[in-house]
Amino acid sequence: METNIKHEDTVTRVMEALESIRPFLNKDGGDIELIDVKDNQVFCKTFG
Repeated sequence: METNIKHEDTVTRVMEALESIRPFLNKDGGDIELIDVKDNQVFCKTFG
Protein backbone atom coordinates (compact mmCIF):
# COMPACT_ATOMS: atom_id res chain seq x y z
CA MET A 1 0.00 0.00 0.00
CA GLU A 2 2.77 2.45 0.89
CA THR A 3 4.46 1.79 -2.45
CA ASN A 4 1.30 2.83 -4.31
CA ILE A 5 1.10 6.03 -2.27
CA LYS A 6 4.75 6.83 -3.01
CA HIS A 7 4.20 6.12 -6.72
CA GLU A 8 1.09 8.32 -6.83
CA ASP A 9 2.97 11.10 -5.01
CA THR A 10 5.84 10.84 -7.49
CA VAL A 11 3.47 10.95 -10.47
CA THR A 12 1.71 13.99 -8.97
CA ARG A 13 5.01 15.81 -8.42
CA VAL A 14 6.18 15.03 -11.96
CA MET A 15 2.89 16.25 -13.43
CA GLU A 16 3.16 19.48 -11.42
CA ALA A 17 6.69 20.00 -12.74
CA LEU A 18 5.55 19.40 -16.32
CA GLU A 19 2.66 21.84 -15.86
CA SER A 20 5.12 24.49 -14.69
CA ILE A 21 7.22 24.22 -17.87
CA ARG A 22 4.33 23.61 -20.29
CA PRO A 23 3.66 27.37 -20.93
CA PHE A 24 7.26 27.85 -22.07
CA LEU A 25 7.04 24.86 -24.40
CA ASN A 26 3.67 26.03 -25.75
CA LYS A 27 5.08 29.49 -26.39
CA ASP A 28 7.63 27.90 -28.70
CA GLY A 29 5.04 25.66 -30.41
CA GLY A 30 5.77 22.55 -28.36
CA ASP A 31 4.25 20.46 -25.62
CA ILE A 32 5.05 17.52 -23.34
CA GLU A 33 3.05 14.50 -22.22
CA LEU A 34 3.75 12.19 -19.29
CA ILE A 35 3.81 8.60 -20.50
CA ASP A 36 4.84 6.72 -17.35
CA VAL A 37 6.94 6.69 -14.20
CA LYS A 38 8.75 3.39 -13.54
CA ASP A 39 11.50 2.70 -11.02
CA ASN A 40 12.22 6.43 -10.54
CA GLN A 41 12.49 6.98 -14.31
CA VAL A 42 10.16 9.42 -16.04
CA PHE A 43 9.02 8.70 -19.58
CA CYS A 44 7.66 11.66 -21.55
CA LYS A 45 6.68 12.40 -25.11
CA THR A 46 7.61 15.78 -26.52
CA PHE A 47 5.92 17.58 -29.39
CA GLY A 48 7.00 20.42 -31.63
